[in-house]
Amino acid sequence: MTSKNRITVNFKKESFRLLESLAREHGPSLAGLTQSIVTAAVRNNVADKLYLEKLRSSAALMKSGDKENEDTGKILLQTSKLDEYGNENIVLRACPVKLGDYISQPVFLSERDAAVILKERVREYLKEHIKNCIPAVVGQLGGTPDMLHLFVKKANVRCDKTQKDFWSIRITPELHVIPVFNNDLHRSRLDFLNIRYRNFRDVAVKGWDNQKYEKMLLIDTASRSRSGGYFIGLSWSDIDYLSYSYEDFLAKEISFSRGKKELLCQIHIHNRDVNVKVFNESGDRILSR
Repeated sequence: MTSKNRITVNFKKESFRLLESLAREHGPSLAGLTQSIVTAAVRNNVADKLYLEKLRSSAALMKSGDKENEDTGKILLQTSKLDEYGNENIVLRACPVKLGDYISQPVFLSERDAAVILKERVREYLKEHIKNCIPAVVGQLGGTPDMLHLFVKKANVRCDKTQKDFWSIRITPELHVIPVFNNDLHRSRLDFLNIRYRNFRDVAVKGWDNQKYEKMLLIDTASRSRSGGYFIGLSWSDIDYLSYSYEDFLAKEISFSRGKKELLCQIHIHNRDVNVKVFNESGDRILSR
């Protein structure tokens, strides 16, 4: 007797083989796995999302193999290309960079809430300082990449009131820098266009756009925060870098031995990595964050 709860579905050969492989790994049977997938897909809770992500990760490994996933992660640590003659491998590595201190000209602020305004302005001064230092940063890499991500890993800021309504600002920044060549951009499926800071709890509970990304990778050396960090998505398919508008990027012209090159840069600053201390004329702290 045919069960009234039975549904017959014809899968494509590739999909059916993938389901068979997942059933062998996760069990208990092909029918049980299919029922679990459907149930998890139509419900909305953390356990179901984690279950589906586990299946997606297993499917990706079956399809591409461990080697490809391992190489993808390595691109966050180093990138390489052949030189213009095609016979030398140029390797650039992600690295920490300490910049020289930024010291402002005297800042005039007469408002009573000067401390709050200074805190807001610090990000502007810090970003401008990093922009000016990009040629020096590239000079430390050993080559000129096609894209550069600069993360403020730590910035200590001291604002002192020097006289009536005038302030001095000193910023001591530490960066984590990721250089990328075009060939690694196009072959990695890593979305270098949309790196975002996210709280760990949000990633665990809310997850991510499963239609867009196979998984999210934490760039664990880009922030000192204990509650969150910078994540990059691994796309299910190749990313069309050529059609992107790059509105969030800075185009910086870099001079090197064979001429000049336009380098796409993105500067990442999060409040949790910027420690601002404000002192009055007597040396008393009036704001700390």
